[in-house]
Amino acid sequence: GPINLSALDWTPEPGIRDLTVRLLDGRGVLAYEASKSFEVRRTDWNVGIVEIELEGEGESQRIRVSWQRSENVKELLAQYDADCRLTLDVDEYSMSHSVDLTGTFSVAFEISRPGVAQDGDELVVTMGCSFPWDMDSDSNDNEDRVILSGGAVEPSRYPDLATSVGAAVLVIGVSVALAWIIRNNREGKQLMEMAMSAAEEKMISKQTRRETVLEKVPEPETPVEEEAGIKDSGADPEPKPEDDFEARLRRLMRD
Repeated sequence: GPINLSALDWTPEPGIRDLTVRLLDGRGVLAYEASKSFEVRRTDWNVGIVEIELEGEGESQRIRVSWQRSENVKELLAQYDADCRLTLDVDEYSMSHSVDLTGTFSVAFEISRPGVAQDGDELVVTMGCSFPWDMDSDSNDNEDRVILSGGAVEPSRYPDLATSVGAAVLVIGVSVALAWIIRNNREGKQLMEMAMSAAEEKMISKQTRRETVLEKVPEPETPVEEEAGIKDSGADPEPKPEDDFEARLRRLMRD
């Protein structure tokens, strides 16, 4: 008939454990043997999600998952090298990230937003570990949800700050260069005009001095030798011929 077997202090390690029952007769001969595997878990621990937040906008948006754990989690999971993961599900898309729940306690995990997720989609975030740590004391805090938003950013009416600064620097540089070139051209033109003006003034001054010198030079006079020759000869100069009127006047005066 049925046989009831019990073990009061049986505390197997977490994992798959095999239990074998052997039935011996009065002579010690094996009369019956049966084996059965048991999945052994510990549920005296807990990790859970506290809050899900969306940080940033557009392609750089991050999913921030705040979480908490019970005091004995670090020792238990580290002892058995538990495999724990954070899973993100959007419609039929799923992605999983390995997380360390045994290290220095951190209050949140940050994960990039799934590229296929659209604004308005519901993102399901699940935190858990593989067997035999797939069950804890509170299964209600292992999952949380958030409606995605902020992924599609409208084009700004203003250019990117870095682009604006670069464009401003370029414009200022070009303006300074043009101003420098214009100033040099203006100064060169002024210097040329000053040089030409100085040359013209110098030419006018030379012309004026030349005319002044010419005005001071005396006109040629009757040669001294001719006058001296006339005086030395003692002869009167040859009389000029008289006209008829002078001749008649002279005769009347004699009469």
